Amino acid sequence: MIRALVGDDEENIRNGLIRQIESLDLGIQVVAAAENGRQVMEYYEKMTPDLLILDINMPLMSGLECIEQIRAQDPDCVILILSGYDHFSYAQKAIQHHVDFYLLKPVEDEELEDALRQSAARFQQRMEQRKLIRQAKEAEPEPASLIRYLYEHFTDPDLNAEKLQEQFSISHSTLFKLVKTATGKTLVELITDLRMELAQKLLAQKELPVKEIAGRCGYSDQFYFSRIFKKQTGLSPKEYRAEVLKGEPE
Repeated sequence: MIRALVGDDEENIRNGLIRQIESLDLGIQVVAAAENGRQVMEYYEKMTPDLLILDINMPLMSGLECIEQIRAQDPDCVILILSGYDHFSYAQKAIQHHVDFYLLKPVEDEELEDALRQSAARFQQRMEQRKLIRQAKEAEPEPASLIRYLYEHFTDPDLNAEKLQEQFSISHSTLFKLVKTATGKTLVELITDLRMELAQKLLAQKELPVKEIAGRCGYSDQFYFSRIFKKQTGLSPKEYRAEVLKGEPE
């Protein structure tokens, strides 16, 4: 059920709007009726309605003043303005405040019904969009779980962006954003740094061949591993091992 707030300083118009809204089978229920702008704001704060039907000229606060304050905190509620003045400046301000419908008094029954029908549909669309956005955010993995996975699987030779996107059901941009936010590095930089750190530890063990070390670090090609290692450290794997083992007893 869509909850509506009606605001108009003329009692007969206000009551007429309520009767008409409630006579239509549009899933709209009037939960409050205000006779001035301050009442509109009071009722809005208490009830946060889904649909506002406001006269543009009301005592204490105009409809546009109310809308300006409400829109600042609520982009989703549907706003339908009623105006007895065909002033371009009013319509222009209404557009600036993202009013959904702008109707001129006197409003024909069919015109109001059509606007209300569209209002109901528009609100449902916004709720669906919000739901999809929320689901998308909830579906994103926590950065910690993604980084933990990378630390546990960085030696997998098949580890790449496509595999991670499938594993975590996320887009390419989301994957890179999460890694960058959590580590300050790109995905390739993080995987390479983890592999090179392990390689340096393994090279300190003189009994392990370089080819085996390359495989343990996730590289099926020993020569590619050696190029990456030299680019990162300035030394080839053999040169690094010689430096590390220098001075150690035979």
